[in-house]
Amino acid sequence: MFSSKPWAIAVLWLLLALPLGGQNTAALTPTPKWEFGLRGGAGLNLIPFNGRRARIRYRILSGNNIQYGNSGPRPEIYIGSYATRNFRQNWSIRSELSAISQTYEGMSLSIGAFPRYSLTSWLNLETGLETRIPLSKWGRVETRFSVGAAFGRKGLEFNLRFAPVYQSLTPFSRGAWFGSMQAGASFKLASAGKLLKGKKG
Repeated sequence: MFSSKPWAIAVLWLLLALPLGGQNTAALTPTPKWEFGLRGGAGLNLIPFNGRRARIRYRILSGNNIQYGNSGPRPEIYIGSYATRNFRQNWSIRSELSAISQTYEGMSLSIGAFPRYSLTSWLNLETGLETRIPLSKWGRVETRFSVGAAFGRKGLEFNLRFAPVYQSLTPFSRGAWFGSMQAGASFKLASAGKLLKGKKG
């Protein structure tokens, strides 16, 4: 007997490859070479894959010593800006610069680059790398890989990202994998390139 999974996957890819009405309309609109805007949102870090809690460095209240302690998933809030460089054949690269507020480790600065592929005029798939630089002396530099999707129209976009995070071996715990989820929104402020040339013509 044949499994239905390969057929379901093939049908899904065929549906995604079909031209939609939204894509035909978007093709008539000049695509700007560069887009700039603001972004913000919230996330949840250190979601355990195997039930074990992470070890986070923090400063105890009774002194200036830095110790290791157990921690559950911790929330974060971020705000920043982005610049997107659009290419042909539905490809683009989005660069981001954000300030992130993290529990236990204080503030950090985030720099990231995310290649994107546009499936439709309102849906993009993305992947990329993000480096977080701590602004407090007990934080640590962290680079993470993430995958996600972004959807929106008319300059307003919502995105979801997931990143697996590996915590290295410490004197108090073994290495372990954790997850990170991030949900946010961005608003386009300006664009430059083909769109401006089209208006001049």
